[in-house]
Amino acid sequence: MKKILFLTVILAFILSIAAFASDTRVMTMGNINGIVIDEANIWMYPHTINNYPKLFAAEYMSGSDFASVGVHMPWKDEDDAPVLGLYFYRNVSFDFGAANRPLTENATFAPNERLTLFYGTHMGDRPFGLAINYVQASQKSETSDLERSNFALNFIVSKEMSDNFEVGGDISFWSFTDKDGAGDDLSETSGNMAFDVFGRYWMDKKGKFQKVVHAGFGLYNSKLDDGGGAGELKYTEFSIDLGLGCNYQSTENILVVSDLGIMFLSDKIEDNTDTYFMLPYFKAGLDANIFKWLDMRAGVKSFWNMNKIEGDVKYNYVSTSTYLGGGLHWGNLEIDAQISPSFLSSGPYFISGNSSGDLASRFSLNYWFE
Repeated sequence: MKKILFLTVILAFILSIAAFASDTRVMTMGNINGIVIDEANIWMYPHTINNYPKLFAAEYMSGSDFASVGVHMPWKDEDDAPVLGLYFYRNVSFDFGAANRPLTENATFAPNERLTLFYGTHMGDRPFGLAINYVQASQKSETSDLERSNFALNFIVSKEMSDNFEVGGDISFWSFTDKDGAGDDLSETSGNMAFDVFGRYWMDKKGKFQKVVHAGFGLYNSKLDDGGGAGELKYTEFSIDLGLGCNYQSTENILVVSDLGIMFLSDKIEDNTDTYFMLPYFKAGLDANIFKWLDMRAGVKSFWNMNKIEGDVKYNYVSTSTYLGGGLHWGNLEIDAQISPSFLSSGPYFISGNSSGDLASRFSLNYWFE
């Protein structure tokens, strides 16, 4: 049970940052953040915040509050001035794995991501950026030795090396304390670190066909000592992602995007090795300006999976997701929405009486201030 829980939390860590980082526009175009120019690029390449120095952004997913709210502001009113960005979160699923939730079944911590801080500037004549994600929470009893805490830091840096070439990397550290009322460790962790490097090369950044080659490599290491006697679990992982994307500006008002790639992930817990191979994966999307104030978007992503679990069980299957969305524009205000499938099938509540018939499952609000 501990091993399954450990692997589940680790995979949540691997996937969570990228999942949250994609805002509504790039998500509804097939989750193609990274191969299309968009303000959502800051979550992968923080140096791009220099292109969006005056922005208020809010992202809504589920519940009654916005999932995140942030603002970009220049340090001073000058061209090429440093840009600061600050984002706060509602407690959504934006995990750093074990750092966010002690690996015990009775853990009660909610996510506690405090903030993400961005800093963009220029090194020479090229933009450079840094993002810092901070997670921290604690619980300590005054009548017993019960103590729980979690802590994580994630650093992302990136730089434009030339007009066509951008590189980045991120590193994460995390730890937690998990003691029962007698002061005994329910579980301990050590050696927690994740490291990634990535980049993209635009083969023709200004042409009608903007092809972009992208690659990423990741290493991950963590240890968990189960206080219940199961002993220490060591977890290591290696991942690689290679792809070729294309932005086709069919007309002034129609953008078609596509991405074809392969992804490989190998993880090892003690003597058991699991491999996950996506050969290939496809992404495609459309962004069409219907009226001056209205955009229509659609997208799809398809992963052809070949997995081998514990060197024994083999899986071969496809997982496909589809998206539909739109955007509204009024002056400096932009609202992007991902249309909920339940709305298309059930219609609004006052017609169908179905409470799940919400128009949008997520939307973004961006305001570009002067």
